[in-house]
Formats: sequence, structure tokens, C-alpha cells
Amino acid sequence: MNFYGRLTVGIRPAAQEGYALVAAVAAILFFAIVALAALTLTRRVIVTGSAEVEAARASAAAEAGIALALRGLLANEAANAFPVDGTPRRLVFDGGSIEIVVRDERGKVPLNLIDETQLAALLEYAGLSGEPLQVARDSFLDWIDEDDEARPSGAERAFYRKEGLAPRNAPLQTLRELGRVRGFPPDVFTKIASIATTDFGNGTFDLQTATPAAIAVMYPAGDAAVDQIIRGRQSQGQVTVLDFVDKTSRVARPFTISVTASYPSGAVASRSCVVELTGAVSRPYLIRHCA
Repeated sequence: MNFYGRLTVGIRPAAQEGYALVAAVAAILFFAIVALAALTLTRRVIVTGSAEVEAARASAAAEAGIALALRGLLANEAANAFPVDGTPRRLVFDGGSIEIVVRDERGKVPLNLIDETQLAALLEYAGLSGEPLQVARDSFLDWIDEDDEARPSGAERAFYRKEGLAPRNAPLQTLRELGRVRGFPPDVFTKIASIATTDFGNGTFDLQTATPAAIAVMYPAGDAAVDQIIRGRQSQGQVTVLDFVDKTSRVARPFTISVTASYPSGAVASRSCVVELTGAVSRPYLIRHCA
């Protein structure tokens, strides 16, 4: 064996030990990175899981609020009955809180039943005047009438075609649909939605459960000035509005139940349903729709 051969053989064990040490360190580093990643993922899963549990808890509490409100609507005793004029009721529930609001739909402006004078008053309440009011008024009437002839400031199929829409040519089915109509931007829609309804049912406008704004729209000539003043005082807390509607007259009357559940963890859930009492023992209520 020559010199170079002896030299090569002589340094191989040391080189191998060096390589082994580097490999071992690399392996330790690799497994440390993997372990850290696994720990981070586990923590994320725990946090996410906890958040999901709290979200589910809040959602269940909101559903419970709907059930509690239904029980209040069905109650015989005035002490247990829920107010139906939008007065909020707050309850402690399962370590959190729920706010329940019940609103009589007969105390809202019935969008599909109002005349042109009332429609103009509604649009004025939403902040419109002049040409924007004319556009919204005519477009609304074009949306719900049966023909395809546009009014002077209105809109029919040709206007909506580029948006892939078409007028219903029938009464509105939901409040959200109003947002599709020409002349009803989000701010106008939001203002109108706060006092109007498409779930009015068969009945008459109820002054007792209506807001002052709804009364002003339904009686734009001031026929209900006294009632408006009374309701204005009630809305300011000077008079507590309780259950104006007795159990008998609550039958076949639509109500909107809105519930917000919240917990100290920050979890929040909301639920809203339109319900109708039937008066039947076997099936005391119907749920029209929920959101």
C-alpha cells in the first residue's frame, strides 16, 4: 500500500465520525422542527376546537331563546307573556346572556298592501326626495305590478336584464328582494326594513304595537297624531309597553322573534324567525321562515 493509500485509510474513521455527528445533529434538528410544528398545530387545533365549541354553545343558546319567546307568546298569564312591540328582554342563560326581541308584524308597514301616498311617505322616511324618490316609487310599483310597461321614472325588464334580474310582477316575497329594485341602495333598504314587512298576513295595521315611524307612514295625513305622540313617549321609556295583544287575538298573527346570544369568551350567535300562532293544542304554532 502506498503513502496515499495509508493516508486515506488513516483519516476515514475520523471523517466518518464527523459525518455521523453532523447527521445526528441534523436529525435532532429535523425532529425538533417536526415536534415544534406538531405542538403548534396541536395548540391551534385546541384553540380552534375551543372556539368552535363556544360558537356552538352560543348557537344553541340562540335557539333556546326562540323557544323561550314562543313559550312567552303562548303564555296565558300576562306576567309571563313577552312584549310584542320590540321591547328587548334580556336573560342570563348558561353562563352567558340572551336578548330576545318580539315584534308584531301587524305593527309594521305592509309593503305589499300600501297605496302610493303611503309609499311616498315611506320613501321620505328613508331619506329620499325629489327625483330619487320618484325613481324608487315608480320602480317599486313596476316591480310588483303585472305588466312590463315602465312608469316615467320606473324600471322594467330592459333595465334589469344587464344584471341578470327581472321584475317579479307580483308582490314581494321577502324584504331582501327590495334591495334588488332600482332606487333602493343599502342605506335606503336598511331604513325601510326596520319598519316594514312582507309577512303582514291577513289583518289590519295595529296602532298599539306599531312604532311612531310606522304610524306616520300609514297615516301620512296625521290621522293618528295622538297615537303617534303616545308611542313616541313609550319609545322614550316614559311608558312601559307590555303585551297589548291578548292570547285570542294573537292567533293567526305573525310575529318576528329575534335572539342574540353572547358569552364572555366573545362568542356571539343570532337567530331570527317569523312565527304564527295557530290556536291548536296539537300544533300551537307555525314557523314561517328563519334566518
